[in-house]
Amino acid sequence: MIEGALVLALAAAIVKIIGAIYKVPMVAVIGADGNGFYTYAYNIYLVIYSVSVSGFPIAISRIIAGYRAEGRYRDIRKVRRVSTIFLLSVGAVSSVALALLARPYAQDIIHIPRATYAILAVAPSILFSCLMASERGYNQGMSNMAPTAVSQVIEVLFKVAAGLGGAYIARSSLTAEYMQSGTVLGSPLEAGEKLEVVVGSVSAAAAIFGVTISCFAGYIYFLILRAVKGDPVSEQQLALSPEPHCGRDILRAILRFSIPIALSSVTVYLAGLIDGVMIANRLIGVFEEDAATLFASHGGLMELAGKSLADSSDEIANYLYGVYGMGTSLYNLIPSLTGAFGMSSMPHMTKAFVRHDAVSMRREAQSVLRMTMLIASPLGFGLFALAGPITRFLYAGSDPYSAEIAIPMVAVLGIAAVFVAVSSSANSLLQGVGRIDVPVKLMLLGAALKIGINYLFVGIPGVNIRAVPFGNVACYGTMAVLGIMVLGRSAGIKLDLFGSIGKPLIAGALCGVSAKLAYELFTLALPTRTTVGMSVGIAAGAVAYLVALGVLRAIDREDVLSLPAGEKVAAALEKVGILR
Repeated sequence: MIEGALVLALAAAIVKIIGAIYKVPMVAVIGADGNGFYTYAYNIYLVIYSVSVSGFPIAISRIIAGYRAEGRYRDIRKVRRVSTIFLLSVGAVSSVALALLARPYAQDIIHIPRATYAILAVAPSILFSCLMASERGYNQGMSNMAPTAVSQVIEVLFKVAAGLGGAYIARSSLTAEYMQSGTVLGSPLEAGEKLEVVVGSVSAAAAIFGVTISCFAGYIYFLILRAVKGDPVSEQQLALSPEPHCGRDILRAILRFSIPIALSSVTVYLAGLIDGVMIANRLIGVFEEDAATLFASHGGLMELAGKSLADSSDEIANYLYGVYGMGTSLYNLIPSLTGAFGMSSMPHMTKAFVRHDAVSMRREAQSVLRMTMLIASPLGFGLFALAGPITRFLYAGSDPYSAEIAIPMVAVLGIAAVFVAVSSSANSLLQGVGRIDVPVKLMLLGAALKIGINYLFVGIPGVNIRAVPFGNVACYGTMAVLGIMVLGRSAGIKLDLFGSIGKPLIAGALCGVSAKLAYELFTLALPTRTTVGMSVGIAAGAVAYLVALGVLRAIDREDVLSLPAGEKVAAALEKVGILR
């Protein structure tokens, strides 16, 4: 499980780290206003994407793997053909639906009309994502994970190059046009419109169009791969294979496996979409009710960022949501690095559950939770402790005042990310023991808490956007705790939660405290060297974390021995006292 997880985690790490780094120059180009348009468009895109794509690669790979075990190679060919035709149709319909929803969603639901451009720009990507889902599922079912990993890296590289390049060209050309003729895209600004908002909306559309280009590039890679490598199913295998099932039965099997997974995924993204709509409307209401208190709550930073009480309510709502979005790339990075452990454990957990092997289930669950926490805990607490220097390092060069507004939210998101990571792993384990209904139910409960908290507290003028991260903590904290409780009961096992979660949690907290103390002491002596101080804080936190792991004996020897070259890793950890 751990070896498989490391392969998946490596690809996810490359993609997510590049994606997180990409967000920094992107915000520098399109600004906080543009980031607001980008985020609103991305929210609705994720919902349509999850409905159209989520679950299909897993379902296809599972069905193909089963047919391989039975030697039904003609069925494998048919699965590929049926899934491609079906997902081509789904992708085309979904892309058209997203394009048709763009204007009414932007104008009538979130009341941010200029988000329309970004939604239209990302709509075609659904088609290519669906086609890739078929190819990824086929290759994974044939036990070939490399094409999926390569296509993901290709995607993120094209997303960065096309997104940044397009956004920069759009901003430069539109700004030059305005300086020369006083128009943007051939039209003068309307009364009350600001140049940075108008240009930001078009630049955001150009940036998110990079997603469409990246999906197209990823699909082209699969076409080239097929042309060069051919089909792994040989003619001899086909000749020895029995008659295939009918296409209708194969499609039913794909839908039967994929729909529960898609429901869980769409629940997450739909909650985010509803939350974003509600936040936009609450911020608009707060501004219209008591704009002075809203501005005062940010200590004059909004005025320094170029905002004023004379701005429109939708502009202020979009700006503040864009500021919140500055921290979400760091927040999303943490669970993306740990999600592979849960994904990789699912078949192992299922096998143990079917055999009623409580010992293996307990060992598997504890290993997944421990490995998740060993990564998420130091990163989450580290982000909480060093939210200020990290956010300033990333964004202060392009938008220093917006970065200062974002810092308190980034700190809380660091804690929320730990809960997200744990809940994600718990959901995978629950699916492994046949409780595919529980993640959906828990997400609905968590989403209700999140939406309720945000509705109540975002509507308070003195709190406004800063309440949103606390909604995330409540949502995923509840999901994590209840998910683990239900897992133990469903599998009939008693988990050692202190060993698998408590010890890494304590070590992560000590990591955060050490990082904060080291940073504060260094910057007290050298107040102008904050970047160096941040590096010192990170190093001190890492050392404290490793020492704490050794003292608490938080790392399990079996987990280490399961790693590639595990014996050498274990020997090295023993020498420094981390593993005993």
